[in-house]
Amino acid sequence: MLSILESVTDVNVTVIDKSIGHPSKIVMLIRGDAPGTGEFVGRAGQAANLEWRDVLWLKDDALVDASSAAAAFEGSSAAVVVLDFEDNRSAELDIGVRFFAIRKAFAEAEGA
Repeated sequence: MLSILESVTDVNVTVIDKSIGHPSKIVMLIRGDAPGTGEFVGRAGQAANLEWRDVLWLKDDALVDASSAAAAFEGSSAAVVVLDFEDNRSAELDIGVRFFAIRKAFAEAEGA
């Protein structure tokens, strides 16, 4: 599932927190709206073709600080992080990576 979250609202924070806290979800968090991010989101959305893969684009950086995404990005300058089923950061990606690198990040988070 791909969710594009543009601003800090109670609903958007709830979407983030529920997705991260879900025990059966691999979550890819994308922060910011730098050039090229939209294209990355398109590739990530294609790679999230399984029901346990969520892609959340946090266009407003304030969404990171307002939600449980803050812990996922703690100590990282990456634009993209992938969380495994236990909400541990399993990958950090640059928005310039190709489709197969995104699929690989999902697969590694799944323990494949």
